[in-house]
Amino acid sequence: MHALRTFRSAAVGIMATGAALALRAQTAGTTGGTAPSDSSTQVMEKYVVTGSNIASADTALAVPLSILGQQQIDDAGIQTNVLDILRRISPSISGTGDENANIGSASTLGGSALLIHGLPALVLVDGRRVAYDPADASSATSEFVDLNMIPVAAIGRIEVVTGGASAIYGSDAVGGVVNIILKKDYNGWEVDTHYGYSDNNGHYSERSGSVVGGVSNGTTSITVSAEYTQNDPIFFSNRPYTNPYYATTYYPGIIDIYNASSGNDEYYQLAGGHNAPPGGAQYTINQLVSMGYYADLGSSSNPAVVQSVQDGFNLADKQTLQQSNKRQSATVDIDHKIFGEALEGFGDLLYSHDVNVSELNAQPDFPYVSTPDADLIEYGVTPPAPGTEYVPASAPDNPFSQAFIDQGASDGSAGMGVLAHARFVQYPRIFEDDSDLLRIVGGLKGKIGENWSWEAGADFNRYTLYYTNQNLLDTNAFVGALASGELNPFALTQSPGVLPGSILGTAYVNYVSSLNTYDAVIRGSLFSLPAGSVNAAVGGMFERETLSASPDLNTATNGWVDAPTVLPFSQSRTVWSGYAELEIPILAKAPYAYSLDVDVAGRYEDYSGIGSSSVPKVDLKYQPFGDDLTFRASAGKSFIAPTLYALYGPVTQGSSDSINYTAANGNVFDEVQFQDEGGSNPSLKASTSTTWSAGAVYSPKAVSNLTFTLDYYQTVQKGEVGFLDEATIIQSVEDLGASSPYAAQVHFGSPTGPGPAGAAPGQISDKPLSNVWLVTPYINLGSTAIKGIDAAVEYQAKTEYGEWDLGTELTAYSSYLLQILPTENYYQYAGTASGNGFANAVGTIPRWRTYTTIGWKDHGFDVLLAYTYIPTVEDVGSGGNGATAPVGLPSYQEYDVGVGYNFGALRWNRWLDQLYVRLGVNNAFNYMPPNAPGGIFTTNADLATYDGAIGRMFYAEGRYKF
Repeated sequence: MHALRTFRSAAVGIMATGAALALRAQTAGTTGGTAPSDSSTQVMEKYVVTGSNIASADTALAVPLSILGQQQIDDAGIQTNVLDILRRISPSISGTGDENANIGSASTLGGSALLIHGLPALVLVDGRRVAYDPADASSATSEFVDLNMIPVAAIGRIEVVTGGASAIYGSDAVGGVVNIILKKDYNGWEVDTHYGYSDNNGHYSERSGSVVGGVSNGTTSITVSAEYTQNDPIFFSNRPYTNPYYATTYYPGIIDIYNASSGNDEYYQLAGGHNAPPGGAQYTINQLVSMGYYADLGSSSNPAVVQSVQDGFNLADKQTLQQSNKRQSATVDIDHKIFGEALEGFGDLLYSHDVNVSELNAQPDFPYVSTPDADLIEYGVTPPAPGTEYVPASAPDNPFSQAFIDQGASDGSAGMGVLAHARFVQYPRIFEDDSDLLRIVGGLKGKIGENWSWEAGADFNRYTLYYTNQNLLDTNAFVGALASGELNPFALTQSPGVLPGSILGTAYVNYVSSLNTYDAVIRGSLFSLPAGSVNAAVGGMFERETLSASPDLNTATNGWVDAPTVLPFSQSRTVWSGYAELEIPILAKAPYAYSLDVDVAGRYEDYSGIGSSSVPKVDLKYQPFGDDLTFRASAGKSFIAPTLYALYGPVTQGSSDSINYTAANGNVFDEVQFQDEGGSNPSLKASTSTTWSAGAVYSPKAVSNLTFTLDYYQTVQKGEVGFLDEATIIQSVEDLGASSPYAAQVHFGSPTGPGPAGAAPGQISDKPLSNVWLVTPYINLGSTAIKGIDAAVEYQAKTEYGEWDLGTELTAYSSYLLQILPTENYYQYAGTASGNGFANAVGTIPRWRTYTTIGWKDHGFDVLLAYTYIPTVEDVGSGGNGATAPVGLPSYQEYDVGVGYNFGALRWNRWLDQLYVRLGVNNAFNYMPPNAPGGIFTTNADLATYDGAIGRMFYAEGRYKF
């Protein structure tokens, strides 16, 4: 397969589609269709591939390049999402996709974001940029192209370059480049269908249908495609590693009472047989316990007590592991030779409409009983600020007397903070992301003589995303209903007809991202040296990027209870760039130097409002004896510009991540949430990286169609934009107080309240959760330093028993170090599963991963067996200096089987000859991802690394050409 399918092995598939970048063997001096004689000299036509701007005829390149053609895409057994295809068949690629359907879904809003070697990567379509997903206007820390918007049916092939490539393509190409080439020059029509079904609990299914067709007369070609895809959701309750899922104390019947004098926080639960305690504001908690209304569960400082409270409410039934998705897409590609190859016009259009739906349990609510002293205990201010959830002491459903709450105090130094744990469980939050991407490209290209070519184009992208969040509580209506007694926060169930009424509503935000670019490049041969021609490419680009968010009034004004605040936002910027690349042949056909070439590239970019960036790159290719053995090396710099939102976005408030930490007294707290404020930072700098790699490609002439590749890579990325991991902050401040390097990120009572006092430990655990604020604006973080290898072997053979295709691909990390702040230590994450929120450390980073395939074709049949292996890793909790004791996780393996048949082999009739069918099963033995509840606490298992939540899936596919 994959990294090994260089242009020699991919040439047949490329020529079959008539792609413009085809690699063709041509015979010097022959004409028409005359076949070359064995003694003919073959001249390889030059082509431009991802990773360079210079046209080349070489089959072994100076940079690692893999090509995934139609066969490899089909072999994945997936037709609904490009990211899922790439993650399955290419071990170097990871990312976040449909499985981001729970508590972290706001970071991508249904989109699919890709990484290479765990680093940000640039995604292109036909060599040009695509508008970023507008989810960035919400809170995302990095811009990404949503792969979910690219229709699989329209893809001709995918080219993947690993390693930094900003000198060629500009910002974002730190981990590499994924260039999706759409189908072109298509003749005839093709209809495809796909249906997948899982027999696991929930009976997941997916379906897609597409049509691709085109006409060409040698001068003008038109290719069109249309595709529909749909997949079901998967809920926590459908999988054993998330059912049951106990992660909250906020559900009906639970209260906690915080004693401001002693610092103790005690949990109580409504006793069986009661729907609510008596109102009237006349009781103490001891009286209610003695009357049989409440049971004392114990102190929140006791982890066993916290766990027992959490075990009373299973979140699994109404929380999604994987979102549902529906997409309709269409593409049009037109090429026209105006004056032959001297002047050609080209244009293409891509449109996708995508709807994703995910679900969370009903909003957790924690109104407290308000008196002047309780206000000071809970929030440090009286009266409560607008938007605060509270129950007036005079509310008819409040059972607690003001005397009990105040305990004779009036300054917050003593008294009781009574917190009701409310949740209207029958109304889960439903998140819908309704997206449209429109992309239009047009331009001209041509040749100047035999040695020079040029191209100029314009690229217009607009991505709109209409986000809705159903079943949120309107703050004013909620507080009013608590005060009037319409809602009883102490009750297990509410009176019939109370909800939804005017209390529940739907939040919305309209996000828009646009990207318009104008580019031009000229390439060709400058002059000749004894070793060959010196080739060059020079070009430039202008781009304008915009990003905006238009929320409803409640979303913008904290008008929904404990929902994320999204403020109106609209920003734009322009980028001017210029680049040059030079390919110099140093030696050719010399002793021990069959060829030696150097490729030098540089790019300058100027961002409005930010500044400029200059990055170089040098590639070296050396063939000592012939073209069967190639040594290659590359070194360069890359960068990622800060996002518009991170630079200029608003400040937002809400709940923190779910956090696990160990208190100073040794007690362990799981899945607790504090208050959080985060936002933009106009002083952010671009993240920079340096990369170098060295490797070899060996195709022994003694064994046809056998290829070995091995590449070592090393990347150091500094100053990635993000925010500090909240679990790390909490643990450090709990242990060190004001001596913690993160002390400035913690405040009590409000985002501007006092911070930790002195170096005494335990200053987090002795406060109510609602009283602790984490202030985490975007900053330039420390460094990511990775070292590893990519290796692959491929062998293709024709025998009397059919055609065989054997291949295996390996990605391995010898080291994956993260440094959160420049002043702190590096921590090793290779071979671990962690919840560290810094940059790329989220999830699992196995020491190595392999994907192996065995393919066989004969008499119309084709069979594929694919095997994925991920070795053991260690769950280290949040990782870094807050790492927990390592817990070993088992290795993971997966078997995929596909069997196809081309009815053309039967030659029954011309109608049936065009039919191809395929049956298969992915993850045939139904292996589930290993449980890592410490590090992957939002889902207990890393679905992104271990091929999603589906498990075993049977599929059937059909293709008919006419």
